[in-house]
Amino acid sequence: MRRLLFLLALLALPVAACGTDEPPAPTAPSPSVTETKDPFPDVTKDGDAVALLLSFEPQNRAAIIEPALFLPGIDYCKALQLDPIDRRCAQEYVIDGSKTKVTFPLAKDVKLLGVGTGEPECIGDMTEGAKCSVSRGYMSDLADSRSPVHVTIRDGKLTKIAELYRP
Repeated sequence: MRRLLFLLALLALPVAACGTDEPPAPTAPSPSVTETKDPFPDVTKDGDAVALLLSFEPQNRAAIIEPALFLPGIDYCKALQLDPIDRRCAQEYVIDGSKTKVTFPLAKDVKLLGVGTGEPECIGDMTEGAKCSVSRGYMSDLADSRSPVHVTIRDGKLTKIAELYRP
């Protein structure tokens, strides 16, 4: 046992002899993953957002949405910092859900807008959505097909749901 302690002490000597009284130099932080902004809309605050309509329950005065991206392919690839040769970059439009589902109460006077049967005056645009009033049944059908919509959130309630035209 004494011999083992002696050998361990000998091994420690060269290390101790090389030491200095100065504290070790600070090391640079290790490189980390570059922080990137989440490209999906934040639906926790008042404002407008693009989402997939997953459920529309007028009798319960609630809807479930999934924040989403609805962008031209090249803009989608820029937002997600994808290689430009990714097949999605060549698509006219990309619809991509965030995999986050949020339930909102419907405002008492919620506006329900859709493209209807495709009348030009109803189509609206691809950012603000459709312009024509539609029924609750129409909106339920949109939810059944997980359609992209433009929503407006005020005081934690959905005040507008507008279908987004898909070319």
